[in-house]
Amino acid sequence: MRDVLIGIDAGTSVIKSVAFDRAGRQIAATALANRYETLPGGGAEQDLARTWADTATTLRQLADKVPDLASRVIASAVTGQGDGTWLIDKAGEPVAKGWLWLDARAARIVEEIRARPEDRL
Repeated sequence: MRDVLIGIDAGTSVIKSVAFDRAGRQIAATALANRYETLPGGGAEQDLARTWADTATTLRQLADKVPDLASRVIASAVTGQGDGTWLIDKAGEPVAKGWLWLDARAARIVEEIRARPEDRL
């Protein structure tokens, strides 16, 4: 019987996978630290292949905690960090590291645009 919902969250600091029953009660949860690197000039990037692998690990760990998980899943929902840019190609592979919501490299450009007279319209 399909009776489990899975929620996956790739947050800024932690990747979590959580199993819920049909009533919304938590059955089990797993988590791994999420990693990103800060760069000179305000950059913040994340290795998307690592994020995918770590997310898959949390799901395998969840399957270790919930008997017959794969055959019981009704649906899964995925969420992640706020704004960012995670570009992939036609095959679904990352084309570069993902830029995170806390990446500030464009701050100077935004300030320049906001200082223009036409931005006041």
